[in-house]
Amino acid sequence: MGQIEDLRLFALVVENRSISKAAGKLRIAKSAVNRRLSLLEERYGSHLIETAALESGTSLKPLNARLDL
Repeated sequence: MGQIEDLRLFALVVENRSISKAAGKLRIAKSAVNRRLSLLEERYGSHLIETAALESGTSLKPLNARLDL
């Protein structure tokens, strides 16, 4: 995937506050979304989202990372 598609994927994850929901909307596996997010983080040298396991499920929040596009 290209850079624009990966940034759109990231935006969809943030909008939905869920990797699973974004994967469902994109009709791709959750593992594929995780991998693309990892590649984005490698590309920009920064963590982009933070996940935390909670009793009620998984919490996801974007980090205030600066991306040099």
